[in-house]
Amino acid sequence: MRGASRRGSGSSCTGGGGAGAGQCPQAPHIVIAIKARGLMQALMTRAYFAGEALNATDPVLGLIKDPTRCATLTA
Repeated sequence: MRGASRRGSGSSCTGGGGAGAGQCPQAPHIVIAIKARGLMQALMTRAYFAGEALNATDPVLGLIKDPTRCATLTA
């Protein structure tokens, strides 16, 4: 398995001390759940902190290939 250090690789890593899927270290983030009438399940998203060094290696942000889309998740 390849490591998640490559942005956009979409692969998971097996080492590291984080709590992410596949034990990858995750960048600090806030999980946001949106609930509304008519939705069967909550919509989930994340908000990341601008300037955080771990954003470059976060396994979830690494799944997004377009850098402008990643910027929409950063506050």
